[in-house]
Amino acid sequence: MIDNLNQLYLVMRISSCFAIIIGIFIALFQLFLFRKQYKAAHEWNRRSTAFSYSFSGDPEMLQVLTRLDEHFKISSTTSCEISLDIINKTITNYPQARNDIHFSLARLEYMCTAIKQGVADESICRDLLENRTISFYRFFRQYIDDVRELRGSQKIMENLEYYANKWASKKVFPKRNPTGT
Repeated sequence: MIDNLNQLYLVMRISSCFAIIIGIFIALFQLFLFRKQYKAAHEWNRRSTAFSYSFSGDPEMLQVLTRLDEHFKISSTTSCEISLDIINKTITNYPQARNDIHFSLARLEYMCTAIKQGVADESICRDLLENRTISFYRFFRQYIDDVRELRGSQKIMENLEYYANKWASKKVFPKRNPTGT
């Protein structure tokens, strides 16, 4: 009778160990699936965030771009800098020029910071705003340098500068006549 009881305890211990081992494998598999799902959700959020930087869905941004284009002829300008003299002359007829320039550059800087921090997907942001990022950085380079000097910080718009230069390094910018001439 004692041998039967010992055998029963042994079977119960083996069964318990087997159940624990199966439980550990199931828990590890669940952790693997959770990690995979978490990564997929993170990537989805990065892509969604990248789309939120598109200028097309923001009426205020579209108005700013329209005003900038109207006064600086950005869409028909070659990819060269707009001098501070031209910006300062334009401000007399277009007092909100400084705000519009800063607003558009800040929006691009936010996007570039989000890319740098892994919050937004670089490939989507690049597809959406590569040309705008490069051209705005080039057009308003003197303005950016002036703001940096006035505020005493080289960190201003540094992420915009980094991505504009990175994305522009593989592009050739041919000279062309402005549209409508």
